[in-house]
Amino acid sequence: MTTESTESDLEGQKSYERVLCILEVTMNTAPSKVDTVGSLGIHVEVISIQALGAGAIAWLSVTPNAPHVVGHECRSLRVEETGKVPILRVLHQGGAPVLLPADLVFSGGLQTRMIARSVVIAPGSTTEVPVRCVEAGRWSSADDSTAQTFSASETVSVRMRRALSRSKGKSFISTGSYSVEQREVWERVEGELTGSGVSSFTSSYDHYLSDVKARQQEAVRAAEVQPPAIANGAIVLMASGAWLEAFPSHEVLAASANGLLADLFGKEDRLFESDPRAAAESAVSSVLRMEARPIERVPGTLGEPYALRAHRAYGSCLLLAGAIAHLAVGLGEEGPARPEKPTVPTRIPFSW
Repeated sequence: MTTESTESDLEGQKSYERVLCILEVTMNTAPSKVDTVGSLGIHVEVISIQALGAGAIAWLSVTPNAPHVVGHECRSLRVEETGKVPILRVLHQGGAPVLLPADLVFSGGLQTRMIARSVVIAPGSTTEVPVRCVEAGRWSSADDSTAQTFSASETVSVRMRRALSRSKGKSFISTGSYSVEQREVWERVEGELTGSGVSSFTSSYDHYLSDVKARQQEAVRAAEVQPPAIANGAIVLMASGAWLEAFPSHEVLAASANGLLADLFGKEDRLFESDPRAAAESAVSSVLRMEARPIERVPGTLGEPYALRAHRAYGSCLLLAGAIAHLAVGLGEEGPARPEKPTVPTRIPFSW
């Protein structure tokens, strides 16, 4: 055998070994299967649909659910100031876990805040939860009685919730942090105040809630809308997009329904004219196919949180022993990701 052929054989053997090595690495590092909302064992059924205001509401049964989790209205909950803008302290002396949904506004303390992420508070616990400021012009007590404590108000508008969900989802993709910048929240608040003609010396979202949303909720009450007894979720269908939200029980949904449906009586550029049944079924199908990626649990809270995303849809899911404690998803695009000045985002049609 010549020296030349020996060297060629050696080189061929080395090439073969390199190929085997590459194949082994590829097989060992192949991406694992990504969960979807459906693969987490969540089932969603449309129960009934009714036209309402500028759109429609689809009532849902979302299972398995966690009926032992109660809403934030319980009297055993006390929310305190920490002196730090992004953190509030929650003391819970009751015997059942309590859901604090993302975007719920708390009034009082040194400034009005909004829950940054959905959390379930354990019974008998003291927990620090992440929040965002929704009152840029105040860092002092409004009066002595509320200087260190807070009272739950309402969630921000569905329009704003969809925008915040989108921003949190994109932040999770790019940075691994499921959060939204404080500056964007202030911009969104100012946009809502300015767009609705509400004046607030401290740029407080509270004034939007006590003015615009309060009138919208009166319209909901006048329509005498009640969720079906087996419903624990709903889809708000509007021309500008949709919002799907599910709760641990019918009782928690019923307590939240007026606030959830308020946007249907807001100022819309156009009416929702699509087939509501087809739109609802399409939304459910899209949500069940959404990627579900685990996110870090807020220390001291209960459950398994997930960030959800799909084409033109972002949201979050919080499970408690595999059962729904909270599910919230915004579907369809809506205006610019970050308004450069305080204006109401331009609405464009959505599809999923």
